Amino acid sequence: MDSSKRPLTTPDVEASLREALENALTQRKINYKLVFVATVTFESDNTGSREDSKAFATAMKQAFRMPAVNIFEFVVPKQEHDPHAYWYLEIAKKIGEVSQSIQGRKLLLLHFAGHGGFDNNGRFCLEGGPPTPGLSAGTQKIQWENVERSLLSSQGRMLSGVTDVAVILDCCFSGAVETDRTRYQVSTGQQRDPTDVKIVEVLSATDDRTTTEGRDLVNRATFTRRFIQEIRTMIGRSDPPPVTFPAVLAALNKESQSPKPLATYHFLSGTAPILFPVTSLEVAAGPISGPSNPRAMGTWRRPEHNVALKVHFPFSADAESISTVVKWLYKLRRDFEIEIIGVNKTTSTIIFLTVPYENLHILYRLEVSSLCTVERICENIYSKNLLYDILDSPGPLDPVAAPITG
Repeated sequence: MDSSKRPLTTPDVEASLREALENALTQRKINYKLVFVATVTFESDNTGSREDSKAFATAMKQAFRMPAVNIFEFVVPKQEHDPHAYWYLEIAKKIGEVSQSIQGRKLLLLHFAGHGGFDNNGRFCLEGGPPTPGLSAGTQKIQWENVERSLLSSQGRMLSGVTDVAVILDCCFSGAVETDRTRYQVSTGQQRDPTDVKIVEVLSATDDRTTTEGRDLVNRATFTRRFIQEIRTMIGRSDPPPVTFPAVLAALNKESQSPKPLATYHFLSGTAPILFPVTSLEVAAGPISGPSNPRAMGTWRRPEHNVALKVHFPFSADAESISTVVKWLYKLRRDFEIEIIGVNKTTSTIIFLTVPYENLHILYRLEVSSLCTVERICENIYSKNLLYDILDSPGPLDPVAAPITG
């Protein structure tokens, strides 16, 4: 028998399970020593992207309470005949200098607004506007693979620490940034400390086949404006939720008035989505009549979107292994609102639970480890789990009469 196919013994199962569970505890509250923003547009752009770029920089300055010196607004000149060189010599160079300027972990928010397209070889590119007579014979392009290579460049144990990168792409076909994450993962047996692993993720306005809705700021908010408003909504709540790209994505794609196509999310490197250290942000009052403070409105808070899951562990787990899983899930309840519905042992172990949509990655990390499979039972749970209220209610546990129908 192939040694890789042999059933795991109980000690092997226990060790593998514990390791996978620790790796799956993904939302680490990293203490960022520095947060900085870089926005990129083309001077030749004809979409009005510059306004969105400035709005993004202003909003992030407020959300992270950062000084103006931490905001870099790059505009690729019309006369620049080699935008790839501009990326490396101007943008990537400055990002590297800031990353090396202070010790500890840093966070870069990189924003691009404008055109998106493909070169003659079918590679996704960030693009400027139409050619400028006398300056350029074609549309200016920066190949995404150049940007990606810079962002994913390995950072060993440097004195300056790791710089995580969150990219927002507001352009057509931006979902084409998806890459093969296996190229950037640490091989088995060489697992590094999660706090020393670089995180790179992208939130895109569209998938890889669709154009954006344009920048008609009067009749329809752009992807950038919607992103900013969602950040405002999250921070403005009386009980602000963890702010992550998956959480923002779920909220954006749930909007009833959201333009199609839906936004997409791409986790390019790391062990966990970034937990943004946002602080506070003024929430502008909407046009709805009622209390002057939007946070006082009953309709201000979004309903929670939970997913019911069946998590199946294919091995015949013993009591200790089952206890390990259950205790770990309960440890997540406070921060991640995971609720266990039931635990059943047959020839294997099945755990039923509900999870907020934006926290699904926690369970999917277990599935990637090949120790379990995750099956969605229901995807549209917009109310709280009543089980604990029922069980905690006073009174003797008398038999419950069957409800009368008809």
